[in-house]
Amino acid sequence: MGDERGAIVFLLAAAAFALCAANPALGDERAAEGGAPAARRTLVVALAAPLDVSDAGLIVAKESGLFERAGLRVEFRLQTSDAGGIAEVAAAHADIGLAKAENFLKARGDGVPVVSFAAGLVESPVTFYALQSSGIHTPLDLVGKRVAYAPGAESAIVYEAMLARLSIARSRLREIQAPPGAGPLLDGAVDLAPLDATDALALERRGVRYATLKPAEFGVHKLGTVFFASETAMSADRDRLERFLKALIAGWDRAYGDGPASAAQIAGALGLEPAEVQRLMERQRPLLRPLAARFGEFGQEQWRQTEDILVATQILAEPVDLSTAVDFGALREAYRRTGALAPGPRVE
Repeated sequence: MGDERGAIVFLLAAAAFALCAANPALGDERAAEGGAPAARRTLVVALAAPLDVSDAGLIVAKESGLFERAGLRVEFRLQTSDAGGIAEVAAAHADIGLAKAENFLKARGDGVPVVSFAAGLVESPVTFYALQSSGIHTPLDLVGKRVAYAPGAESAIVYEAMLARLSIARSRLREIQAPPGAGPLLDGAVDLAPLDATDALALERRGVRYATLKPAEFGVHKLGTVFFASETAMSADRDRLERFLKALIAGWDRAYGDGPASAAQIAGALGLEPAEVQRLMERQRPLLRPLAARFGEFGQEQWRQTEDILVATQILAEPVDLSTAVDFGALREAYRRTGALAPGPRVE
């Protein structure tokens, strides 16, 4: 297994080297007239499809021209999975990726040369829903109840961590492998199910009254999503990564500061109603900025807690060397440089 992983890492590194050799301009940018940096090529961001409200900062930064004002031409490239995005970045087919923290750490543990430099969602978005008539208000109420369970999924990781923290034996619950979505909950097949924001909106549209269990309220803190780049890009293309972060931060500031205007912009990209977008934005605010943190900020303790959860739930066989897997400096520098992105030369 070790030789197999080594071969994979070698092939990925070779692909990245070949691409850079074929295009020596990568990472080598010059200043445009007026001092604005000029993008020599498109910055490709690999995202797991589909886009949702958690990508609002990216959507606003792109739709409002904030990336262009930072001297960047940015393309979103949708992948079918986190693994696809990680492979694209490692092979230098994409510059930046966004993935769930557990999938990033699994890849890093397998030797894939990627480095995380900012958070998307600082807290996991996993939330469990129960019909109000179920009588479920805390995890202690789950004893004897039927819980929708998908082994290996982020919801299962958080669920297991929550039960372990509260010393609730899983054997006292009935775990049922049910299809995703609100269907099993509405059909009475389960008493508790992890739903995403769109599923929750579906319940509200139908007038269904529900209760929620939010793991963070019971002491379970796991990083949600993280941005990452290749080890090579973190050194050779660092200025562009920092300018990407600067524009993204401005995008999040505008998404939450412009109210209806940004809600309409985001709604148009996602096919939702602006009022629904505003509700979802307010609900996810604590996931983006817990304890008054700034957009994108994570710390050593958050990574350590996430790693501990993944080891305890056997998602990781052993801890990852976080000192090489995570870079804190790019975000610090982006915030140091962050100011109003005034209109400037647009990237052609």
